[in-house]
Amino acid sequence: AKKYDINQFQQLNKMVDSYVLLTAPMKEVVDIHNRPYIILEGIVKTSELLMSYADTSNGVRKSILYAGALYERYGVKTLIDSLTLIKDEGLKLVICGRGDLEDYIKNVANKDPRIFYKGQVTPEEVKELMNSVDLLVNPRPNNEIYTRYSFPSKNIEYLLSGKPVLGYKLDGMPECYRRFMTIVKEDSHTSAVENMAVAIQTALNQKEYSNALFISYAKENLCADKVAVKIVDMLKS
Repeated sequence: AKKYDINQFQQLNKMVDSYVLLTAPMKEVVDIHNRPYIILEGIVKTSELLMSYADTSNGVRKSILYAGALYERYGVKTLIDSLTLIKDEGLKLVICGRGDLEDYIKNVANKDPRIFYKGQVTPEEVKELMNSVDLLVNPRPNNEIYTRYSFPSKNIEYLLSGKPVLGYKLDGMPECYRRFMTIVKEDSHTSAVENMAVAIQTALNQKEYSNALFISYAKENLCADKVAVKIVDMLKS
């Protein structure tokens, strides 16, 4: 089925005269030749950009949220295991979603009262949880080839919330996202679990946080009306 899918794409691709690519490295594998393209990692509604938010909790942050697929390759186990290295009894990790780590998470949650597993929840419930916690984490590591050709839309949703966001700098992410998030430092001398634990404590202890930089970036690059102009300009050129 995948061979058929690829063949169909290659045939249809001959009729394409311009592209909207999710990440810059996609042009390496999509045979675009000299045809014009723009890079667009996501689109946001103008209504979501009406204001920026500032966190003035003065570094007193205790609660963390991960909502998404529960697979080890997405770094979820690394996130959970990192709590064993953080001795703060007041810490709270809320996890939502489904995946092959469910049993592991339930077992750990039974032993560590700081971990709360909510199972599969609705998008509305996720938004409520995002508003109630202090830190949003996307633990997906930068260790697989597909990260060059994808962008986690979760990061945009997280950044729009106004809460501090923690994650890895993935190969497919524009460099500017280092300014919007706390990036997990990949120290080869320590384990992924240790690196995650350090990053969590760094993010929780930062004195203040504002998503104003991201809002400004999104207004110029991700807002639907600006995206439409970019596409039309590309077609005209």
